[in-house]
Amino acid sequence: MMGAKILNALLFRNFKWKNTIFTLVFFLLMSMFGCVYLIKANFIYGAFDTTFHFQRVYNLVENIRHGNLFPTINTYSFSQLGSGVTTFYPNLPVYYFALLYLLSSSWLISYKVFIVTTIFISMVSSYYAYKVVLGKDKEIGPFIFALSYSLTNLMITYIYRTLDFGESWSTIFFPLAFAGFYVWLKRGDYRLLTLSMIWIIFSHTLNSLLILIYMAILTIVNIRLVINKRKIINLLKAIIITLGCTSFFWVNFFSNVI
Repeated sequence: MMGAKILNALLFRNFKWKNTIFTLVFFLLMSMFGCVYLIKANFIYGAFDTTFHFQRVYNLVENIRHGNLFPTINTYSFSQLGSGVTTFYPNLPVYYFALLYLLSSSWLISYKVFIVTTIFISMVSSYYAYKVVLGKDKEIGPFIFALSYSLTNLMITYIYRTLDFGESWSTIFFPLAFAGFYVWLKRGDYRLLTLSMIWIIFSHTLNSLLILIYMAILTIVNIRLVINKRKIINLLKAIIITLGCTSFFWVNFFSNVI
């Protein structure tokens, strides 16, 4: 009897691992399929923000090479005038792109990998968010939601046509942020909400403000569910942890504004 239970547990665990691997491989293939023209092309598409963001990446790459991991001004790009304009832009996607460039030494390869993995992360994020809200036993629904959300015209515009680092990287975590808010509202768990908000704040300033406004409205609408000691304490924990982890950005942001 004990042996049968152990065998069943191992088989179930292997099934879950196989299911997870299949899901990740499927999303990776779909991400590549959605960018098949981009992958075949031997050029970088001239999106609206390509020049601006590539200068941000180049400045970060050169600063890292010279031992400065957290530059606050642009000394290698933007005409080398020491512009501090990028202080107002969170740098999480810029660091990722810079890492890809440092590993590959190719703008083209870095660009392709950045686009494909951005769509891949979006699919994984929206898939998990669906599972969190509507149940882990759902199978088809999460796939449909992940594909429909990550390959919408809006997402493709952010990721491909405008190459807007901040818009795309913050938007891909919107589903997880609202899923985290839902979990906190229902059960008082604040961890997913905290992690997703940290990601969004480190990606885009305006989207961070917008999603905070939406959540404030939802909190007021569901005020009866919010009035709970555990939920309020956990919300305060989420706020403190989020502000602490993102202080590197917003302290510099407001110090330059003032």
